[in-house]
Amino acid sequence: MLLREMKLLELLAKDDRVYTTVELAKMLHVSTKTIKKDIKNIKEELKTPECHLHSQAGKGVWLTCSDQGNVFIKSLLSDIRPICSDAPENRKYHVLLKLLQAPSYLSMESIADTLYVSKGTVVNDVNEIIPFVEKQGLTMEKKAKYGVRVLGKESRIRIAECAVISKLVRLQGNGLLTKLVPFFEETDLQEIHTILHDMEDDYGFTFADSSYAEMMISLAITVERVRNGNVCCPTEGELNGYRQKNQWSMAGHMARKLEQEFHIVMDEGEQAYITMNLMGAKLQNRPMENKAVISGVRDIQKLDEIMKAAGDVFHEDILGDQLLRNTLYMHLEGMFNRLNHQMHLDNPIKQMVKDELAYEFEIATYIAGLIAEQFGTGLGDDEICDIALYLGASFERRKISDVLVAPTVVIACGTGMGTSLFFEARLKRVFPDITIRRVLPVSRIREVLEQETLDCVISTVPLALDGINVIQVSPVLNDKDIEVLRKALYPGKNEKMASSGNSYPNLWAMLNEKITILNCDCKTAEEVIVLLGQRMIQEKYVDSGFIESVLKREKLAPTSIGGMFAIPHAFEGHVIKQGIGLMTLRKPVIWGEERVQIILMLSVDVNSTSKLRIIFEELADLTKDTAVVRQILAAGRFSNLKL
Repeated sequence: MLLREMKLLELLAKDDRVYTTVELAKMLHVSTKTIKKDIKNIKEELKTPECHLHSQAGKGVWLTCSDQGNVFIKSLLSDIRPICSDAPENRKYHVLLKLLQAPSYLSMESIADTLYVSKGTVVNDVNEIIPFVEKQGLTMEKKAKYGVRVLGKESRIRIAECAVISKLVRLQGNGLLTKLVPFFEETDLQEIHTILHDMEDDYGFTFADSSYAEMMISLAITVERVRNGNVCCPTEGELNGYRQKNQWSMAGHMARKLEQEFHIVMDEGEQAYITMNLMGAKLQNRPMENKAVISGVRDIQKLDEIMKAAGDVFHEDILGDQLLRNTLYMHLEGMFNRLNHQMHLDNPIKQMVKDELAYEFEIATYIAGLIAEQFGTGLGDDEICDIALYLGASFERRKISDVLVAPTVVIACGTGMGTSLFFEARLKRVFPDITIRRVLPVSRIREVLEQETLDCVISTVPLALDGINVIQVSPVLNDKDIEVLRKALYPGKNEKMASSGNSYPNLWAMLNEKITILNCDCKTAEEVIVLLGQRMIQEKYVDSGFIESVLKREKLAPTSIGGMFAIPHAFEGHVIKQGIGLMTLRKPVIWGEERVQIILMLSVDVNSTSKLRIIFEELADLTKDTAVVRQILAAGRFSNLKL
């Protein structure tokens, strides 16, 4: 059934009264002819003896149902609940959608009738959506005896309509077309789906799911608004700008397809609107790893400077990963286009990224700050999380590379074949990826060094060799020997791998009773930062500029990381000695979008890259360790703590 038919059925199912077709037509804002047609369709749909839709000339229309029939109707109508929800957070967007789609003023009464709510409720909803309307670059105009209307450029109205539908429909997962059908009853969405897929095939790329959904909605809105005489009219200067874009020809291809399928006229103004949407789209597939791919990206030099600065601070070779550079810069180009046109894409895994990629999120936040300085474009958590994902992909590739390029060694063992076989077997079990070239007595080692390229020599006896590292361990390769080898063979990873009586040894080692405040009564995030920061200044962990730097860092993106935790810190500098200040609160405070009750204030030198990374990894694990979290909150004094 059409959404209108579902609404009619819902109206009739509310009570046992008899409605005239004239009454129903007024309530649903359609003609009596349409109501009669809908009644016929509903009768055909209700193929159950438990429900019967009656219509009688001179009397009206009414619905009768048995108890089982009522259950059936309730189940049938549940399909439209996500779209016609009475929840205030959804209803206000339905109100706005009606205003955006209306050709002129709409009275509060007419909106109330179609949504089955009071006029007062609609008035409240309209007042609530005014900030959203203004954020979209539009204005809300109220006029006595006429009602309300939304004013603004056609392209802005379409972008706002797309944003509203995106808020009302869960775009993740499959079944997108089915979810969108109620919003576009007069438009064949399958045809738009085909046009998008054909274009992907023709031009050799794939939309990310979020952008595919946005393109579906934008094109469907375009078709319906052009059909109703609402067209985009960019200036000649704006048109010239769009004509220079790589996406212009693709947009023209799509415009011609839409003309053919929907019998509408798509002029250059509409081609420009499609170009704008394509410029902001996220792509799923990976471009080639060469400089030519990003030749269309603006301000590459500025972006290189930003990435180098971030790499210098965190001691990460960001620019050295050409794939990261290409893919991230192309993503940023689309992101800038979206933000410039106020086209916001939610990141559906934002919280997951903040929870699992805390270290990458920190670097991305620093990059976001530099972007704001260089381009005047502020990034939110959604955009910062996108950048963090690109960094995370690069770091994961590096880890894979580290595993593939396994240490290559020669073993020097001069105590017999049995010892040599035992040592080799145990070494291989503990370090299965290691490449053992040969096991030789000390007397033969120098010959091998002239022929082989090695990372080191592992020796069971004292041995000194020029030009290569020698690691001496005992022939039985005990736990202490294994730790020595682990530190030497896998530098940077040893601290996390090290065994300890604590689950979070690196965090625990940096806590100190002198910079710990438990069961505090702070009421705001800023109050926490100032109080705990002052304690760390007093104990000479950080300098006097630390608090100001932490507050500046918070403005870029709140340091709440989920699980009741926040990790306030400065980006760089201000650290006198390494440590972590701990504060627990009697009651949670709002920190960004999170509720926070445990604060770990970091005084960590970013020059120690491996240390910083390990701390963030342990923090990510700690936030999900409910037993330890409960223990921290319950602790009355420092001696009760155990990580």
